[in-house]
Amino acid sequence: MAESNNTIITVESVQQLIKERTSLERELESLTKFLTTGEGSTFGLHGSFVDSEGYPSPHLELIIEVKKARNRISCIQYDYKKLMKTIEQNLEILHSQSKSNPIARPPITNNNTTQQSNSNNNTNVNNNNNNNKNNHNNDNDMDITQDSIISTHKEEVKKEVEFVYLDLISPGSPSEKAGLKSGDKIYQFGSVGPIYSLDSSISYLQAIASIVRNSEDKPITIKFYRDNEKMTTILIPKKWNGQGLIGCFIKPM
Repeated sequence: MAESNNTIITVESVQQLIKERTSLERELESLTKFLTTGEGSTFGLHGSFVDSEGYPSPHLELIIEVKKARNRISCIQYDYKKLMKTIEQNLEILHSQSKSNPIARPPITNNNTTQQSNSNNNTNVNNNNNNNKNNHNNDNDMDITQDSIISTHKEEVKKEVEFVYLDLISPGSPSEKAGLKSGDKIYQFGSVGPIYSLDSSISYLQAIASIVRNSEDKPITIKFYRDNEKMTTILIPKKWNGQGLIGCFIKPM
């Protein structure tokens, strides 16, 4: 949703958008599991609703649920991309508001021009100066707090770094059934990731190989970018007609 120039963005409104993002991620993961490990795995993410001889499947109720899940996943992916753009825009607006609308500073009294001969007036001037200094310090504290909040939320939405990509997907493999495609850039593979900067001391390929070996017939959550869009799927390593347990070639970024 686009924000007009006159719209006031608050930290609370950005927090609400981040909650919506988390909700979409959870729903997407649930639907993906239904299509890959649940009842919907009969047809999966992209499977046909006809058998090898061209006859329609008799599982009509399941087909309806699978179609609903596939359609909802498509909608979530579109909404997610739009929501992420809105979060980024609102953070920029929030940051601009804090810079362009600083908290008003009370005037600081100049003792050289306002000092009076009367002792009572001197006392009042000194008291005013002390109050101004306290107010000035309090305003600085408020500015720091606001900047910290903005910085924190920028950290929450910063881009995850892809550490490997899929070079080749074998037909009929577990990777293909999970909906993965050649060129997908992975930023989370099970317990590896998400990461926000590459670490040259870590062998991501070895870590992934270890996860696959120890996860035969178990679901692994994969999060990746495809055409700059965030996507999530569930990969289940298993023995199949081809080589390995997942049937794809993975290369480092």
